[in-house]
Parts: sequence; structure tokens; C-alpha cells
Amino acid sequence: MISGRPPALTLCITASLALLAACAPQAGRAGRSISGRNGGSVSPVVAPLTIQVPNPSRLTSISALRVLPPTISASVSDSAITAKGLQEVIAARADEALTMKVVSAEGTAKTDAELKTEVLTYRERKGSAIGGEPATVAFLMTLSRSSDGAVVWQANYFYQQEALSDNWLKIGQRFGSNGTGAGWVSAQELFQRGVMGAFEDLAARRDEQFVRPRPGT
Repeated sequence: MISGRPPALTLCITASLALLAACAPQAGRAGRSISGRNGGSVSPVVAPLTIQVPNPSRLTSISALRVLPPTISASVSDSAITAKGLQEVIAARADEALTMKVVSAEGTAKTDAELKTEVLTYRERKGSAIGGEPATVAFLMTLSRSSDGAVVWQANYFYQQEALSDNWLKIGQRFGSNGTGAGWVSAQELFQRGVMGAFEDLAARRDEQFVRPRPGT
């Protein structure tokens, strides 16, 4: 019980919050739902993703990609993250979501494309469980053909989680089946969700090219 607050008022507030949680729209992923190569759904934060595909038909020529160590912007002050650590995360998520061969920069296997990632913002949250400074993550992924350097696919991601204390009307979204709970999500989790969402988009676009009917058929 909150000190100094009448029991009846506390009960009323609790009931109101529960009603909001039940009635508010659930925070789902914008657009279609895509499963990874191994099945299942990860419910990544996809709404902040902006995708560019100059020539979708080029995606069918990519059967193996090399994940390069990401470049980290000088504005990123979190000394806990390293290019190698983020590279491992990116490679693991790519292997999970894509139906193509994935190798790291240290590998010697021949690949059709290279994946470059620029980490523009990576700021961990500060404060209490329901208030303070939120985690923020932004990155740019570019998939280029190894043969000529042509950009095949690009994903731009930016996400800053809104603190629950800043907008109580979103309590239903935060506690929904795809929500993140009352507390904040770490920058690491935001990064992983963004990366997974990007790769799921890449997988779906590539698959569409294989099943798209050819003219005259």
C-alpha cells in the first residue's frame, strides 16, 4: 500500500490500470509476421525499421554473406560494447533468420555479399525501473554484392523506448503479449530486436523473389 493513500483510492487506481491493460490495443509488429529459419517468432521491434531495396531481383543471387565487424560511431560512449561482440550478435541473428550461409569476417569461405553495420547510437538506460533516461539504439545495415559492390539491401533502425511514467496510457501495450513490461528494455535487447527484425525482412523479401511468377507464366 502506498503511504498516505486511502485503501479505497489505491484499489480504484489498481483496477483502472488493469482495465487499461485489458482494453488498450496490443503493441504488435507492423506489417506481416515472419518466422525465422528455425521456426518461432521473436516479436522484434520492427516499426522503427526503414528498408531500401534498389533492385529486389538481385536478392536471389545472394546465397552466402560475410558479416563484417561493425563500425561504432565516435559518439557512442558505452565502453562495454565492442565491434567483435556486436559482430557475434549480428552473425548469430543472421544465421537464425536467413536461409543462406553466414560467415564471419575471419572466415575463408567464398561469399556473394558483405554485410556492413554502422552503430550510430547505443545508449544504455539510466534511472529506476519505471522512470529516467531510456535506452536508445540506432544502426544502419548495408548488404552489398561482393562482385561489384552494388547495394542489394539496406536497413536503417532507430528506437528509443518511452518510459512508462511518461505515458501511462500505453500501459496496455507494455503489458500485452508483445509488450516489454513495466520496466525498460536494455540497449542490448533493443539492438538484438532491431537486428532480428531487419534479417526477417531480408529473408521475406528474398523468399518473395523466388516465388514471384515470371512474366508470361
